[in-house]
Amino acid sequence: MATSARSREALPLPGANGPAARLRHNHISLPRALSPCVWERGTRCSPPGGPPARHAPFSARRCSRPGGGRGRTVFAAGRRLPHRGPSPRCSHVLSAEAPSWPTDAPARAAALRSTTVLILLPPSEGKAGSGDGPALDLSRLSFPSLTASRRKVLSALVALSRKSQAQAVLGLSPGQLGEIGKNRELRTAPTLTAAELYTGVLYDNLGLATLSPGAAERAAESLLIFSGLWGLLRITDRVPPYRLSMGVKLPPLGGLGAYWRKPVTSALGGESGLVVDLRSSTYAAAWQPGGRAVAVRVLKDGKVVSHMAKATRGVIARSLLEGGVDPQTPQELAKVLDSLGHAVALGPAPGGNRPWTIDVTA
Repeated sequence: MATSARSREALPLPGANGPAARLRHNHISLPRALSPCVWERGTRCSPPGGPPARHAPFSARRCSRPGGGRGRTVFAAGRRLPHRGPSPRCSHVLSAEAPSWPTDAPARAAALRSTTVLILLPPSEGKAGSGDGPALDLSRLSFPSLTASRRKVLSALVALSRKSQAQAVLGLSPGQLGEIGKNRELRTAPTLTAAELYTGVLYDNLGLATLSPGAAERAAESLLIFSGLWGLLRITDRVPPYRLSMGVKLPPLGGLGAYWRKPVTSALGGESGLVVDLRSSTYAAAWQPGGRAVAVRVLKDGKVVSHMAKATRGVIARSLLEGGVDPQTPQELAKVLDSLGHAVALGPAPGGNRPWTIDVTA
């Protein structure tokens, strides 16, 4: 099997930084009949008849047929990478110089279409005080179809924050008035990733900063954070600190749960697979995934609890990410959580297109 002279061409990822900012794109010339690539989740990408090719912790999600056109495209952590081979007869193998968080989200959001389990999270009121990155760029956030809706909410929030009624509309206490000042500066304030931004109880127990490389890859792909301001975020999206709950009626847009329902439903229309819903009811109003979703309730002494639920939901999300599991049905999810040490009980099959319920004892 011949290997091209450019078999170790480095492809820069725009906007990426750190030791994994460049991916290695290996070109291995193959007869056209052997070009299609077989991908086995997280393990190997082997052209039929050829040797296995390694994937790094956040490498290729899909190796498509490189015969030309769209087939000459591969994806790394949801990022579309152009074909750069000497011949259309090559297999595409991606590896990374070192594990790191995937970065630069716009193409990834459009490209992620898989049966990977989705884990839905609320944001947290507790947030980092400030960022140290570039100013907000809405065009670089995941789910670009939400850009126009985000711009409207951003403009309405900034305008409200310059008025005297901001405290009442946003539901802030006298000790939280500094949040209004942050809202006024949203367009120019330094940003940070959503993984760094949210610091509440759920996120403390999720511990994004301490995930293993494989779990970090799954987190970037599986976690969706619902937000009153941004609609949806992935953990790699960069935004400034803000204050806006999904429960707010923001003039002139009205209730944000209802406002976001249509654009978010459209943005998630191409996602498939099981949905693990760890959101509170306020944020669940923005999207109802129906019968493929499992809503997680947390019980203590047989009663549903609220504050303790945040910690338990964070632990559950971390368990699923670190466990490297990808349940496809509610029944499989219950078995997985049980095997990971959680006391769970799956509710009866719901009627219609309503979500399943699984009870977890804290």
